[in-house]
Amino acid sequence: MTIRVDDEVWEEVFAAASRYERERVGLGEEFVDAIDAALEAIDANPEAWTVWPDIRQDDPPIRRYVMKRFPYLIGFQVFADHVLVIVVAYGARRPGYWR
Repeated sequence: MTIRVDDEVWEEVFAAASRYERERVGLGEEFVDAIDAALEAIDANPEAWTVWPDIRQDDPPIRRYVMKRFPYLIGFQVFADHVLVIVVAYGARRPGYWR
């Protein structure tokens, strides 16, 4: 299956990576690597991740991948021929702020 990630989502990822890099050299790269690993896990079995709770759902529903090391969530939708990543959201902010 193909994973599609909007340019705005990548901008958010790289902005977060820059913030992490300012905290510690190499941490930004580790964050981007963790995002890549998460996308590979989603690609391997997109239906394995739960529907994102407490937000208005679309069709198809928005699923949520919770990152382990970094406080980020990846929101995505599963279509017949691709997975669309719609957000990489900072988990400590108000739920659904990105909607």
